[in-house]
Amino acid sequence: RPGFHNPAVTAKMAANIDNISNGRFTLNVVSAWWEEEARQYGGIFTAHDERYDRTEEFLDILTGLWSAEDTFSYEGKYYSIKDAHLHPKPVQRPNPILYAGGESPRGKQTIVDKCDAYVMHGGTVEEITTKIEGMKRQRSEAGREPFSAFGLAAYVVCRDTEEEVAAELARITDVKESS
Repeated sequence: RPGFHNPAVTAKMAANIDNISNGRFTLNVVSAWWEEEARQYGGIFTAHDERYDRTEEFLDILTGLWSAEDTFSYEGKYYSIKDAHLHPKPVQRPNPILYAGGESPRGKQTIVDKCDAYVMHGGTVEEITTKIEGMKRQRSEAGREPFSAFGLAAYVVCRDTEEEVAAELARITDVKESS
């Protein structure tokens, strides 16, 4: 969550985990959608499109630090990095796979421009097929390489009875998105 984390520290942690895992690390970058969560965790929550502007800067810093030969500097609206060194670099080149999800046109554009993989959060087979085909088309129209992967979040709710499962499902899916 770019509004919750320092991008340079995130880049360093991710590079170290990628080295420890011998190149098996991936990162899901969440631009945020729930204002209450940001409040609870002390994160920054801004207007919808501004969250994606922040995410783009966050991703520019991650990939910049991972690919810079020596030092990396960045001056943006949200972040400022000056002469930062990052060693070791990630095992995966040019970087660990960057996932992100989003349904809005602005969100999808950020994913097409800055990420390697698209993650979705449920839907019917037909809905997921439509999302994948749409993102493939948008990526191709942008002149970018095909996505390296697609992801789908899935959850298991275990309770003693079907009624308890239904109640828990209602509880965890009754979160209202913030704008």
